Order: sequence, then C-alpha cells, then structure tokens
Amino acid sequence: MVAITGVFHEFCTLLAKAIWDKSQGAFTDQKARSRLTELRRQLHRAASKDSDWLDLIAGADSIYRCLLLRQLEPFALSMLSQQSLVGFAVLIVDDGEIRDRTDLTDPAHSVSLANRIYFLRAWPGSAVVLVGRLADGKMVKLAEKLVSAEGS
Repeated sequence: MVAITGVFHEFCTLLAKAIWDKSQGAFTDQKARSRLTELRRQLHRAASKDSDWLDLIAGADSIYRCLLLRQLEPFALSMLSQQSLVGFAVLIVDDGEIRDRTDLTDPAHSVSLANRIYFLRAWPGSAVVLVGRLADGKMVKLAEKLVSAEGS
C-alpha cells in the first residue's frame, strides 16, 4: 500500500504543477510530462476492480485527461455523417457489461456527451462507446475509446 501511496502523491503533485504551469501560459516541461505518463501507467495497473484505490485513481485520471489530453477529443461529428441515424446512445462499458447508458437524438449533443463522459466520468479500464440507432432499430457502433494509460 505504501508504494501506491507514493505514486499517487507524486502523480497529484505533478498534476498540480501542470495546472500551475498552464495557468501561467503552458505546460512545456517534457520531463514532468513523461513522468506523469509513467506514473499514470503505474496507477492504472494498480487500479484493479477490487482495489480501494480505484475511485481515487479514477478521479485523478479524469483530471489528467482533461488537462493533458483535452485537445485529443476521441469523438467527432464526422463519425456520424455517413449513416442515416435516428438516434444515438453513449455507453460506459466495463468487462463487457454496459454500466451506464444515455439515449439521445441530437448528433452534436451525442458527440459532446461522449467526450464529456470520456473525460469526466469513465474510469481506468472502462470504455466509452458511441452507438447510432438506424430506422429499423438496429444499433451500430460508431466509435469507442478505452480509458487506458497505454496509447493515450
């Protein structure tokens, strides 16, 4: 437990530095950015489903995603333009189970909500999925983004 406590503390301290630096202009410290990425990987590995740390790590990871990955919004309106869709749903999926679902009709709101859920509500190991509903009721997956320290 002591090891994860130290990792979590260092991660939060570097997040605070990033927030401070951004308030002063930009977070350009590449050494600190690289260290944050490594600490995030360690925290994701520690955030098992049975871990008491999952909620804390998920909260800190949301701050990380909003602060450092916000310009990389995983969902875009262009994903919706090639389909004749009559509705949408934004899902949080974990271990193959739908843990949360919001049904919508407006394409722009669907994309906005999918990005908001990815940055603010999803937790390490979960995926945010944007699906569309065709006129015949069939659902098609439009996009999916896993909350992972690998590749993001």
